[in-house]
Amino acid sequence: MRKLLTILLFFVLQVSLAQNSVNTKNYHQSFKELIFKNPDSALYYIKKLKLEKDVANSFFSSYYYHQNLGQYYFFTAKLDSSEWHYKKAYDISILKGIDSLIIDSNIWLANHEYFKGESKNSILRYENILEHSKKANYLEGIASAYSRFAGVEPDLNKKMNLYLKIDSLYTNNNTQSSLLARVKGYIAEIYLDAKGNNDLAKNYIEQCFTISKEVDYPPGEYEANRLLIKLAVQENNFNEAIQLYNHLLNQGNKIGDPRQFLFLQ
Repeated sequence: MRKLLTILLFFVLQVSLAQNSVNTKNYHQSFKELIFKNPDSALYYIKKLKLEKDVANSFFSSYYYHQNLGQYYFFTAKLDSSEWHYKKAYDISILKGIDSLIIDSNIWLANHEYFKGESKNSILRYENILEHSKKANYLEGIASAYSRFAGVEPDLNKKMNLYLKIDSLYTNNNTQSSLLARVKGYIAEIYLDAKGNNDLAKNYIEQCFTISKEVDYPPGEYEANRLLIKLAVQENNFNEAIQLYNHLLNQGNKIGDPRQFLFLQ
């Protein structure tokens, strides 16, 4: 009888752990879907993750609680709290040794160093991120590092080559992401401002907009519309520029000013 009870308890525990794992995944996904649209609504799922963390004390609920809260605090301009939670997420991921999660948290720590004006430290951390990502064959980490290097590269041709390298990485892997949408926008602006090639600029703006829609990334749509206004002004299409500007204002009012997100992955 005791043996039977032990077996039953074991299976109940396994079912409970599996359910917690499913809940954690769903809460994290729901957070990701809302954070760019409505950070306060996304906070609801962080609270759900905290409950999971407190009850089950599982690795993933603890990791995503701190990782997501770091992102929430960043968007609400509480940078010290944001960095603290990203450091917690990083420490948790190190204990488990999951490369992609270690890299994701480390990217944000590098970003925070950049925001604090610690550019050298940020670049050094990104160099470590690139090395780690290559060993782990982690596309997002590789692309994020190249994007940061491009952002601080003064030589326009080298900057463009890095962005095109990111574009090729995603194309070769048949993958899309919010970072790729931003990179399409960066390339478009270079063609618009420095290269004087409005046709190519428009092509990349359209790609930025399309990818942003497909991956549900409102800041990318906002950036694409901003670039379309710039293009319309350059081509003396002032009525179109005014219409696009009004649309941009409306879009910004709905989700806040998303330009603050454009650096982010």
